[in-house]
Amino acid sequence: MFFLPKNIAFGLDIGDKSIKLVELKLIKNLQGKQSLALTAFNESPVPEGLIENGEIKNAPEVIKIIKNCVKTAKGRLLSAKTVIASLPESQSYLKIISVPKKERTDVNQDFVEGI
Repeated sequence: MFFLPKNIAFGLDIGDKSIKLVELKLIKNLQGKQSLALTAFNESPVPEGLIENGEIKNAPEVIKIIKNCVKTAKGRLLSAKTVIASLPESQSYLKIISVPKKERTDVNQDFVEGI
């Protein structure tokens, strides 16, 4: 299974066109097994120009939208004090590097010589 924090957290997705949130709670199902249940969700549109290519251009307005999205979440009130946020794809990167294979002793020796 995946990482489950002890405290409840809600997920927040900030996109160019909308802000989405979801809260899941760990519960026991009818068979006594643990499962996740949706306890709150919401989505708010983001007016054009506030967020462009994953970059927030008008933070005060985006903050207002996020606060309103949390306040008007469907389901029970958000009980989480922690958020797990997603990074916009345009603001993250991945770079593949090649490292020549060396024997372990060579790596240790290079490290010692570099000190």
